[in-house]
Amino acid sequence: MECPTVNYSEVHKFMEKEYKKIYNKKVDELFDNIETVPLGSASIAQVHKGFLKDGTPVAIKVSEIN
Repeated sequence: MECPTVNYSEVHKFMEKEYKKIYNKKVDELFDNIETVPLGSASIAQVHKGFLKDGTPVAIKVSEIN
């Protein structure tokens, strides 16, 4: 059973804040594409499929969205 998900617009805002703080980069500078519908969700996180700028597929785990 999956847990409720957070709307992608909120996920993106959270990622922008965190990636700016950690890498000093915007999400669009790191990823070519991120699927807005999560692959799954659990009590503390949800996972989105994404692709790095070089085309490498990645799973992006987003937790503790404030």
